[in-house]
Amino acid sequence: MVIKCDQQARFHSIAWIIFHLIFSIQIGNFTNSIEGSVLGFIFLSPIMFNTISMYEKTLIMDSQGCTIKFLCFSRSYKWSELKTKEYRYFKDGHAYRDTFESGAIFCKRRVRMPKWTKPSVFALYFQAFRWFSFSYVYFSNNKPKRIPELYVVNEAEFRAKMEEWGVDMNDKTEDDKKYFPYG
Repeated sequence: MVIKCDQQARFHSIAWIIFHLIFSIQIGNFTNSIEGSVLGFIFLSPIMFNTISMYEKTLIMDSQGCTIKFLCFSRSYKWSELKTKEYRYFKDGHAYRDTFESGAIFCKRRVRMPKWTKPSVFALYFQAFRWFSFSYVYFSNNKPKRIPELYVVNEAEFRAKMEEWGVDMNDKTEDDKKYFPYG
């Protein structure tokens, strides 16, 4: 099972690169030196790569485990190596209201993701620069798309594959639903 972002998400990656370059040039113009542009580029590069990693990773899942690819790098994990494998519910989280209601998260460490946040937001702010250790998928709910689709899969097919491969997923959806009384 290969999971990627859609083409609209790729546009966001390109936009971040262009924004990063323009902002670095503006820092140079502000300081009246090429060193300012170089320092701005060096300072902003980790932030740019962290944001781009949200859109450019490829998840490859099979019966043996999960492989995460980002740019020209990849890392593979066996299912037993991942300490966090959870189904989560996050209906009213932030700006993606009603777009995605649930999904699954995977991490090689034990993760305590807050109930009020979506996996993409958690990855961007709380798991910064851990491009290969934290991954997630959203379950499609067949509602009109308002944002780029970040790693969207069919829930029934995904759960069936996890069960077929014998992956022990911790289902926290009922606990999470108690947090959203109006969901």
